[in-house]
Amino acid sequence: MQEECSLHFLGVSLRPCLNVKAKKTPFMRFLMLAALGLFGGSVSAQTTFNVDMTCAPEGFTDVFVTGPWCGWCANDVYNTMTDDDGDGIYSVTVVDLTGTVEYKYAINGFDDQENLINDMVDGATCAPITDFSGYANRTTEANSTTNDAYGTCDGTCNDAAPVDQVDVAFQVDLSDYAGAYGTVNLNGSFNGWCGACAAMTDANADGVYDLTVSLAPGTYEYKFTLDGWTVQEEFADGDPCTSTIDGFVNRTVDITAAATLPVVCYNSCDACDGTGDGDNGGGDDGGGDDGG
Repeated sequence: MQEECSLHFLGVSLRPCLNVKAKKTPFMRFLMLAALGLFGGSVSAQTTFNVDMTCAPEGFTDVFVTGPWCGWCANDVYNTMTDDDGDGIYSVTVVDLTGTVEYKYAINGFDDQENLINDMVDGATCAPITDFSGYANRTTEANSTTNDAYGTCDGTCNDAAPVDQVDVAFQVDLSDYAGAYGTVNLNGSFNGWCGACAAMTDANADGVYDLTVSLAPGTYEYKFTLDGWTVQEEFADGDPCTSTIDGFVNRTVDITAAATLPVVCYNSCDACDGTGDGDNGGGDDGGGDDGG
């Protein structure tokens, strides 16, 4: 009498009986590989983003996908998109995203980002995370593949021709700020309140950080933050350098020409006075996006 085989998968023996000569068949190899796939650990989710750049501004060099899953990061290796076959469609696969993924496309380190607000105002649905005035962001499910067109929901190039931009230098003095921080950031309506994407520098170590941004003439909201959104400025409604929109109190500036804005103390409308009181309490340690 033969021994009974002791290991089965889907009703098929995977290990031959001791007194029966084993023969490895292609079907057995398939079953063993299937068993390894089922019991050998999970595979990371891979979300693939494809974007047709027909409607993008001319002369761009870098295309990337970004979102809150990376702190609205600028282009890095893992989120930079490429067009290997030269057909104008750029692609990248990002791993380990989960759930509903919020995202958008931008170019050249946030020199420009797609504008879907006008599409959403006109009844489109591709950017459901929107306030219909200041931002409109796309969504997809993790482990899916997108097929988008830069700056448009339906592939129609409907953005107005770009207005000539001017350089605006923002400056903030941290010398009276008593808290700890690593990076000073500029966040505003002009960069999607992107968190850590716009880092300011202090070249001469005098406590004054600056960053020059190219902007079209217009009115902008902004604020200075520390380490992305770890700490941010907090103002009261009616403070002279601010405006209040939808309950958010932010700095405001009207740009008509190239300008170097005055140096202001962190969390104040005025210059620092050297007393250590210029930070008006030091901002909100709770973090979070208080602007966009």
